[in-house]
Amino acid sequence: MRATTPSVQLENTNPNGYLLRPAGPSFTRGDAHLVEPCDNTALWTSWVNATISQDTAYCTTGKTNFYSIKATSAGGEFDSFRPRITWGAPINVDGKMLLVRFYIHEGSGDSSWEYIDYITLVLNDGVDTDTYYLYKASDAFQAYPGWHEVCVMTALGSGSDDPTADYTAISQASFICQMTDDVNRTPAITIDEMTWIDRPAKAKIAFCFDGAYTDQEAAAAYLKSQGMIGTFFFCETLLGESGRLSLAQIRRMADAGHLMGNYPYNLGVYWQDMTQAQKIQAIQLQADWMYDNGFGEGARLLSTPGGSWSQEDRDLAGRYFDAACTMSFQPLHNHDPRFLNRGLRSDDSAGSWRNRTFAQTLAGVITEGASVVYFRHMTDVVPETDLTRFKADVGDAGTAGTIAKAVADGDVEIVTPLDLLGGA
Repeated sequence: MRATTPSVQLENTNPNGYLLRPAGPSFTRGDAHLVEPCDNTALWTSWVNATISQDTAYCTTGKTNFYSIKATSAGGEFDSFRPRITWGAPINVDGKMLLVRFYIHEGSGDSSWEYIDYITLVLNDGVDTDTYYLYKASDAFQAYPGWHEVCVMTALGSGSDDPTADYTAISQASFICQMTDDVNRTPAITIDEMTWIDRPAKAKIAFCFDGAYTDQEAAAAYLKSQGMIGTFFFCETLLGESGRLSLAQIRRMADAGHLMGNYPYNLGVYWQDMTQAQKIQAIQLQADWMYDNGFGEGARLLSTPGGSWSQEDRDLAGRYFDAACTMSFQPLHNHDPRFLNRGLRSDDSAGSWRNRTFAQTLAGVITEGASVVYFRHMTDVVPETDLTRFKADVGDAGTAGTIAKAVADGDVEIVTPLDLLGGA
């Protein structure tokens, strides 16, 4: 690793910053919006244990026909507060995904954001309901105050159950903000955007790996045997270490058509232990090395070496990277909220779909037309088990319930994160 200042100074290609809509055609909304333009709180019919106010300070949606609404826990002996919106007549949102953008206020004392345990969205047709997690404090990659943006994939239900509500007749949407206790806590959120998005015609899967573990070469070879490509995030200082790939192996994988991404571990410090200055230094040093050694195409794609993310980290990713992803598969910086917002693998450690078989999850992704990441480490802890599962998930064109069969049937397209930039 060089001890000098990086020669490649990465520039921000999205001047609006993280989560602000690009001005160009890179993000195309569907023609169905959740609400008509409104300048008051009349549409919000029920605020259980909450106070409500318009929040012009956090209104950034502009042309989305939606005004920011702030909900604050009313305090007292309540363990949740629940803003609810009801339409005068049921709306038909069948075949669409819902984009939800909200802001968790940092607060202090009893109003601290840390008293929010989780936030769920409940869609109701008057008889049946489906519940979707928007925020979990238990997810280290999601637990921070500030802006959050989630794309709800309605075809996949709440994670453990298939959807039961009638999406041709949704009459109500509720936000349940569950707090950690019922001791007069008063945290607040601002709901800034709710937009229905047309589902893409075809699902897209990006295979992503990080850490440069040795079994990743076998994974790359297997992908190639099935006519597929992957994205491998690595750091040059790890190459050649025990259990890690060599530079020659990385080059062979790149020559075979796989993409290489930025994994900034060159300071020997995990992400959560770095200062912001160290993070900038690490990502620029790795990008500089990648440009100098013929891997520049993926230098603006980031996967971090462990650790949680803060709003400051997301802003950092927005300044320096086209896209970033983490183990929890949350979108960190991108040009389309459908990109990198779910994970897909048979032993999903994020827990979202662990109660389903891989074939069931894949079927839901196909129905949704989702853009997802299949993420693995292939570590030296259980490499053979990991590689065996990976090969079973990819499968072949003749085995039902596998990615290869879905590709052969024309239901799935295999891409890299670069392919997903600029549109769905």
